[in-house]
Amino acid sequence: MAHYAAHPEFYVERTLADLPDNLVWERGAHLPEIGSPKARRGGTYRARIQDFPRTLRLYGPDSNSSFRPFLLDDLTVRLGHLHPNYAGDHSMFPGLAEEWAVDYANRTVYIRLDPNARWSDGVPVTTDDVFFMFFFFQSAHIRAPWYNNFMASGINFESVTRFDDRTLAITMVTRRPDMVSRVLALYPVPRHFFRELGPDYVQRFNCASHRPQSLHFD
Repeated sequence: MAHYAAHPEFYVERTLADLPDNLVWERGAHLPEIGSPKARRGGTYRARIQDFPRTLRLYGPDSNSSFRPFLLDDLTVRLGHLHPNYAGDHSMFPGLAEEWAVDYANRTVYIRLDPNARWSDGVPVTTDDVFFMFFFFQSAHIRAPWYNNFMASGINFESVTRFDDRTLAITMVTRRPDMVSRVLALYPVPRHFFRELGPDYVQRFNCASHRPQSLHFD
């Protein structure tokens, strides 16, 4: 993509040979199962919203409504998730990431995507979708100022580095105690679904249901 080539300081291409050899990879295996083993599965959840949804888009005008959790927040599998019983110390368990490693000195989190991670249409989730996530959220086409600002180069994130289809690194601008949870809370955006992203985004995707959701298959 021409946008990546025009911003080589942010979208960085490397090879697996460039990975540091002293990384300690984690996958949250020490964390306990979530919930009680005595809990009964199944049932029906009922809720109400205050107004009929004005759009099925996930981003842009009218998307941040009470209907949004049913399309995004409650469904999206992120790179990793905070364990609800250990959120205070930022303990994470895998989502789309199979494992991760942290280089605090260089403000960087290294990530290996799970090879079984798929979009709901069956297309594999790759590092290309992570590159595209930054492009998408920085784009003026989506008309979403909060995302534009939060994901802008130099605000929170310094760079994203791709080593191969499964391996990447995200470097933050400043070192933070919640660096790992901030990075793993990100979620890729399917480039193949938004391949025609342009000035007509708001109209084109207004009723495009949801983008393919990110899934993790064991």
